[in-house]
Amino acid sequence: MFAKRLSKELAKIHQSGLAPGITLVQADDLQKWQMDIQVLDDNPLYKGKTFRLSFRFSRNYPMRYSPRR
Repeated sequence: MFAKRLSKELAKIHQSGLAPGITLVQADDLQKWQMDIQVLDDNPLYKGKTFRLSFRFSRNYPMRYSPRR
């Protein structure tokens, strides 16, 4: 079930895109996605910086959420 749901979400991202400043870097493996988030506001502490987020989806997604501790 997770593969069907994540494939659908990934297709939606490719079709509609993401919010400004967010880029899908890698999603070759449906269980591991990476996205870059670029700071778009004028906060001098973070202005011009980009942060990489890694998402790891379990085989139980979306029925069960297991946060990493």
